[in-house]
Amino acid sequence: MHFPPTQRPHPQRLTPPIWLPQDAVPVHQQRLAAWPNLPWAPLATKGALPALWRPWLSERGSLTLALSRYQGTQVQVQVLQEAYTRASAHEAHVLRIRQETPVWARHVLLRLQGHAWVFARTLVPKHAQNLIQRLQPLGNQALGSWLFQQKHIRRQALWVTQAPHLRQQLGIHWGRGSCFLWQQQGIWVSEFFLAPMYQALIQQAALRNQI
Repeated sequence: MHFPPTQRPHPQRLTPPIWLPQDAVPVHQQRLAAWPNLPWAPLATKGALPALWRPWLSERGSLTLALSRYQGTQVQVQVLQEAYTRASAHEAHVLRIRQETPVWARHVLLRLQGHAWVFARTLVPKHAQNLIQRLQPLGNQALGSWLFQQKHIRRQALWVTQAPHLRQQLGIHWGRGSCFLWQQQGIWVSEFFLAPMYQALIQQAALRNQI
């Protein structure tokens, strides 16, 4: 599916759930209709996590930087969409807003060596215009390049999500998210680990076992 160039939307324009690009999901390219009902759980209460995913789900620093260090290569950020939309029930809960409150959304892919490893969704309530204006100029820069340079930003609890239909229909193996507080304004950041990342991690694990 073709995505038009990123545009700054009119403040009243709301968009429906987006479609993921062809290399981020199986061939049928299904819409993320399940987005409002993702089964989020606090990382602290999730119990044992798969060893393959544990470091990535619990990483509290910049995921982009962690990926770059892991692969020894630069992460490319592909902006898919920036638009005003609505949050899911869970997203509204962690942002402490009403679900009908418009939010500014930024959807990107994190690519390594041309392959989409992570689909990321960032939400900021519409009323936090000062914050939105700081994030809009990022373009193809990683959100973390701004986020983790802020001295007084606070990261709240990590959440994780995983369900068979996410992997089967959308190529999403696990997802994680957390809310950041900047000058008492919330930023919800969720990151979803895609099939190319899983394949690379499996290959690396197999190589380590052969040594």
